[in-house]
Amino acid sequence: MLGANRRLRYANPAWETLTGKSFAALRGTRISATRESASPLWKVLAPPVEVWNGSAMQIRRARPDADHGPPWWDISFVPLTQPHGSAVIGFLTQVGEAQEKHSFREPPALATVREHHAKQFTLELFAGSSPNMQRLQQQLRTTALVHASVWIRGEPGTGKETAARVIHHIGPWKEKAFVALDCRALQPYLIEQLCIGRGGFASSKAVGTLLLKSPELLPRELQAKFVEWSEAKNAPRIISCSAKPPGELVIEGSLVPGFLAKLAALAIDIPPLRERFDELPGMVQFFSLGECDEGIWPALRAHSWPGNLRELRSAMNDAAKNASGNLITVEHLPLYLCEMLLIANSPTPRFVPLAETLESVEREAIKAALESSNSQLSVAAKRLGLSREKLMKRMKTLGME
Repeated sequence: MLGANRRLRYANPAWETLTGKSFAALRGTRISATRESASPLWKVLAPPVEVWNGSAMQIRRARPDADHGPPWWDISFVPLTQPHGSAVIGFLTQVGEAQEKHSFREPPALATVREHHAKQFTLELFAGSSPNMQRLQQQLRTTALVHASVWIRGEPGTGKETAARVIHHIGPWKEKAFVALDCRALQPYLIEQLCIGRGGFASSKAVGTLLLKSPELLPRELQAKFVEWSEAKNAPRIISCSAKPPGELVIEGSLVPGFLAKLAALAIDIPPLRERFDELPGMVQFFSLGECDEGIWPALRAHSWPGNLRELRSAMNDAAKNASGNLITVEHLPLYLCEMLLIANSPTPRFVPLAETLESVEREAIKAALESSNSQLSVAAKRLGLSREKLMKRMKTLGME
């Protein structure tokens, strides 16, 4: 239990057994995760800021003497309100058993597969004649030559991971491994274990590039650990990617400022597919799905492609299946692309100005009223809900005799 001044006030015998520390010797010790002098144990046991602000949380952290786990500690923090301040009580449970570190030697067959895989990621994947694509190619070429951290921004499906792989495989660190971690799909404690845990990338010299997809989804304390790790001597190059600019993520509060300062030294923006229509034939040819009829390009350009290259590949895979090895034509494309082409080729309807339409309707109504009243203005005006003078004035404005 921690008091208002964040000092250890109580711990039961089970805590002493689990941590291997005597409560009598540590009573009153200040627990902090930010002080440089804080021990690994205190950094693990320190409650997050959200807990001190009144929110209960459960966090999985690596046991300090296990090199970031396994095993892990599941710590449940519960804030308590007291008359003379606040306090936090924590419940500690150990998860998993310690594992022995094993050495790994890469088989020759695996090295051959990796080499063949690496040859697929070249600058030709982002070839294009447009200024945007030429600038992107130059950025990728320049970035590959330095070890600085990179932030790649682009809409979903634009090829952010592909760009990161190109940077790795054309650079001087291509002989080492490329590792991509999806921060949306993996639990934070697993990402921590894979990167800076026992047997992780921090203790291995085999990894040259680490790609973090959507790192803003990581807990802020883990983001801070990545910032600290990135400054280590043997740390791999870290590339981050997201759909939003890192500065905007900092403003939103999902990304710690230190992450932006240390891990976004270089920034690359990948244009969406709708801005790269000139490169469509080359992109489709890269998919190697078969010959395409020239008539499919207008259909592909008629769509806005919110899913970008990922959606394009899925659509062309469906078209190739429908073509069954024959020439891919418009009829083989998914139905929604054919509908977009029909809409694009439909003539634009002619809209008559509203004032002109209203005058035409008004003129026909006056004619009908006059005909039904034998051209008697008083009767026609009464049927139209007007006075005789207003009807005559309106007829003069409309050019009616």
